[in-house]
Amino acid sequence: MTIPKFCATCAADEAVYECGTGDTPKEAFNDFMDNGDFEAYCAAAILAPGDDVDVFIYSVIAIEDSDWPEDERDPKWKWCLDDYLETRIVEAV
Repeated sequence: MTIPKFCATCAADEAVYECGTGDTPKEAFNDFMDNGDFEAYCAAAILAPGDDVDVFIYSVIAIEDSDWPEDERDPKWKWCLDDYLETRIVEAV
């Protein structure tokens, strides 16, 4: 599995389940909007169409290069969020 460079998600300071990834912040954002995960997030969060939703863009780092304590890492994790870059506000679907 190739580790992406960027991640777009609605998760803030929690585990990331719905996201988009890419080699640029724009690619990660577009992947999130197009891959079905944004719609899944809106449904799970019980958002009404048109509600404002924050989408956070982060850089990504290999899990072994992160400061996550080893005993708290899920063995399935290959990467994790690193630096927060920006927030984009979009409308729920």
